[in-house]
Amino acid sequence: MGVAGAAPAPGVIVLAGIAGLLASAFSMAVGEYISVQSQRELLEYQIAFERRQLEVTPEAEYDILVGIYVGRGFPRDELRGGARQLLLGLAAAGVTYTVGTLIGASGI
Repeated sequence: MGVAGAAPAPGVIVLAGIAGLLASAFSMAVGEYISVQSQRELLEYQIAFERRQLEVTPEAEYDILVGIYVGRGFPRDELRGGARQLLLGLAAAGVTYTVGTLIGASGI
């Protein structure tokens, strides 16, 4: 810390060490809090945005979802056919899992 170079009493060196330790701990805690808060705000924004998109343009959102599953190897005609409810259920489960994971990982 540079304090020991001035040859102060041992108590002063210990006090400077404790002050440095506390300053580092508070700095890390505030940084973590800001990081988690930013992540939470972004997640809340994304959820609200997707909700609005689903209300305003449900078919476009459905087409995006179909494209994702086609990219993963599902046949497009099956997704367009009777599997619509299954696909929407999978999407809801995926969103629920993702949100739960993010909330659990951030300690919110």
